[in-house]
Amino acid sequence: MRRIALLLGLSLLAGCAEPWAAALDDAPSSAADAPSVREQASALDAREAPFLDADQSPAYLSLEKREALEGEVVAISSKARISLEDAVRLAEINSKDLVASYESIVAAHGQVIQSDLFPNPSVAFGTGPISAKGYLSQAQGGSIHAIPTFSQAAYSLTQPVVTGLRLTWARREAVAQEWAARATWQVLHRANVQAVEVAYIAIVYARENEKLQEDLLAYAKDLDSIAERQLEAGVITATDRAQAAVNLAQQRAATEVAHQAVAGAEASLAGLTGGVTVPASKVQVSLSDELSVGPLERLENVMVHGHPVLRAAEYSVSAARADTHLQREVRWPDVGLSLGYTRDYLDSPPDRTFDTINFGISVTLPLFDHNQGQIVTSDANLRAAEATRKFTEDGLRSNLRSSYSNLVAQKKQADELKKNVIPLAEKALQLATKSFETGSSRIIDVLNARQNLASARGNLLAALQSLDQAIAGIENLTGEKLLRLE
Repeated sequence: MRRIALLLGLSLLAGCAEPWAAALDDAPSSAADAPSVREQASALDAREAPFLDADQSPAYLSLEKREALEGEVVAISSKARISLEDAVRLAEINSKDLVASYESIVAAHGQVIQSDLFPNPSVAFGTGPISAKGYLSQAQGGSIHAIPTFSQAAYSLTQPVVTGLRLTWARREAVAQEWAARATWQVLHRANVQAVEVAYIAIVYARENEKLQEDLLAYAKDLDSIAERQLEAGVITATDRAQAAVNLAQQRAATEVAHQAVAGAEASLAGLTGGVTVPASKVQVSLSDELSVGPLERLENVMVHGHPVLRAAEYSVSAARADTHLQREVRWPDVGLSLGYTRDYLDSPPDRTFDTINFGISVTLPLFDHNQGQIVTSDANLRAAEATRKFTEDGLRSNLRSSYSNLVAQKKQADELKKNVIPLAEKALQLATKSFETGSSRIIDVLNARQNLASARGNLLAALQSLDQAIAGIENLTGEKLLRLE
């Protein structure tokens, strides 16, 4: 019997020798062992090293640091000029979705802690036979005599023993899931940064458009005054004078819309900064014309080696792979080792026996349930995770190429408007205005020239805003700092 028990125990522990156990290095065993972005990018040229997202632990989770951060919010809000970096910092401090995402990291870390724990032992207590009348019979020639409440007391301790590499794979799966949660937090952080940048850009260009409309309003007022004088001198007709008045009224309405657009842009940014309003008067003057993005191939290389979405997908693959090994380990049943002690309180023969110590081993025979279903499921989940990772990379590449093409197109359009179209439109307006003042042309010519200039300047603002939004999208994909403000 001893040999049979020994052979049975060795066969259960033989799961450690499975061929797939050699794949232990596929998944990180601890946070320190998880591959970092720096390690993934080690093969890159130093000038092409991707931007490393800080794996932050939001400081506002503790009361003391939360109070310090509230003071930082006040300090930023009181600045004469609030930069784009300041606006991003406000969003980092006040973003509740980042807090919720960080709690997901904490929850995932709890599973790592749980995976390190061994099964709890169990303790059992039992008694011997209890007589209803409290006396023993005269069986086997013994005299009738009283017995204690418990004729015998049996104590046993049972400790389940996990076989194979189940605990190892469970830990590696939990660690991979924690790092996937960390990468997901970084994805959300990047998305928040991009949203703040887009909102900040909207304020900048809303303010620029407000200035444009105010300039056009001033010109409309001057034109209206000129038309009034020309009418009094008999140079133009009442119809031309009315057109100048209509143009002034329309421009006043457009200027008011521009004022409201600034307020709307401020409200949009306040929604991302936790209700902290960044007035348009405090934003930096304008975005810099300096732009250094680099070739598309370099940006793709940086994105593939550093984007947290891909890191999250890779960790999900690692967790799924660990789960496939874990489900195969579950085929090997746990062994239950028990140790018992029996105490006899009887003091009269023939019922009195000796105190005894006993040892036992129990195991469930895997005759029917080999965990076949979970093995099939885990294998399918691994293939799905690998496909999702590839799909994610393809989608990111497509988004980057689309953003890059849009950036190039908007840059060319902005350059053409700035260098050729606007100077020609300004010159045409000057000529039409002088001609109108001398009575050589009608006011409709001036209005057409003014409309052409207004359209060109408006198109320039729209192209520059689309350009900077495309840059913000590329920043989100690559993690590189590209937006610059004067």
